[in-house]
Amino acid sequence: RSRNHQSIMEEMKRLLDNGVKEIIIGGIDVGSYEDPHEEKAYRLKNLLREMAEYAPEKHFRIRVSSIECSQIDDEYISLFHDYPNRLCPHFHIPLQSGSEKILIKMNRKYRLEDFYSMTEKIKKNITNVALSTDVISGFPGETDEDFKITCDNIRKIGFTKIHVFPFSSRSGTVASKMKDQVNGEVKKKRVEELIKLSKELGKEYYSKFIDRKLEVLFETFDKETNMLTGYTSNYIKVHCPGDPSLLNTFRNVKLLELIEKDNDYEMKGRLL
Repeated sequence: RSRNHQSIMEEMKRLLDNGVKEIIIGGIDVGSYEDPHEEKAYRLKNLLREMAEYAPEKHFRIRVSSIECSQIDDEYISLFHDYPNRLCPHFHIPLQSGSEKILIKMNRKYRLEDFYSMTEKIKKNITNVALSTDVISGFPGETDEDFKITCDNIRKIGFTKIHVFPFSSRSGTVASKMKDQVNGEVKKKRVEELIKLSKELGKEYYSKFIDRKLEVLFETFDKETNMLTGYTSNYIKVHCPGDPSLLNTFRNVKLLELIEKDNDYEMKGRLL
């Protein structure tokens, strides 16, 4: 189901009037959004443009949670180029597998060539853009070669973060009845390798921003360390010495160094 876009705009206005600084567009299938009450087609692109142009005197940003490759076109990409101070340059695009054979078995609506071409266009047109994705490990029929191809294509595309999920069989689904179910230990090993790859790619991406200035929206404050924590528009998590009066504000920060946290990287910065 899709909501009337007027109700979405009214909710955004209420949130902004109450001090919210980041609006997140989320849903099961965001890219398929269409206002059912409009005679003329009103899609996600129309909604984002209307949101981006609202109240130019206010300082806020808009983040899209996740969108399918097949739902991104030139007009959608152009929006992020045209409204760089409103639309966050962070695209979460589920890949699921980097093997063409497995994508076909999954019945996905895109092919690797399309995916690569689209992400290259995004990187070319949007400054500082970050690309994250979802990958399923151990889908039925995934061989060691398929897994290697997946890792190679993840590197080629240049993701900054991978959300990894082991394939989980659900009774009654087509996939549950497929032959060549992948052994649990093999799935676990592949998950570990993908998490390691995600960390490697994140380090490579974040390192590009050392000694650079980015705007951070601070969300939390740690009383014990006097550290503020927030995110840049391209979704880099940043820790910075400061005080709680800066919570829910945008501040320019110079990014200084990487911080290793579990299976990921974050950054430490200094207020400017």
